[in-house]
Amino acid sequence: FMGYTRELTEQENAFCQVLGGLVMFWNHVETTMRLLCHATARDGASPTIGDKLDILITNLGNVALAETLTAMADEFNEPMHSHLNHCSKLFDASRIYRNHYVHTPITFHTRGEDSVAFAQQTSAKGGALRLYQGTIKREELETFHDHLSALNSYISSLLSEMVDFPGRPLFASLEKPPLPDKLELKRLRLIEHKRQLRSFEA
Repeated sequence: FMGYTRELTEQENAFCQVLGGLVMFWNHVETTMRLLCHATARDGASPTIGDKLDILITNLGNVALAETLTAMADEFNEPMHSHLNHCSKLFDASRIYRNHYVHTPITFHTRGEDSVAFAQQTSAKGGALRLYQGTIKREELETFHDHLSALNSYISSLLSEMVDFPGRPLFASLEKPPLPDKLELKRLRLIEHKRQLRSFEA
């Protein structure tokens, strides 16, 4: 994921280790989320129908997992209904951050002891070519790891409620982790920018 032609510095290696850990831990969170979707789909279903639902859920991507859990939430009473909805929002918001951290770093910008990953992303969504360029610090990744830990614990608590204690009122101590701020990336509209430059030069 990084383009480099030299030996990495200690800070750059530390960044790679944290990012690699995030990749592995996200896979764990995704697996726990999938198990929760399995559990909500099987609730009240016959064994045969439950097995067929498992086959479908196994092939769902991350966006579909979140959407499925939101839809499943309508089958449950409070407080499980609101918890499943909140869990879906948390997972989807975290997915956006995870994709940004994993897919956009392309090289390092290092000066002495200060090192950040340079990130670049091009998108043509909405019919306009846009470019994002920015930096990602190791501290951001560490903070996000803490967020994922809270998310995984939350999903696990809901899963335990579904599997081990069906029908029992959700214990009042379970708190909803806060949603992260929406990831805002300022993208430059490339074609429009080039037209403005040509107009200025003329």
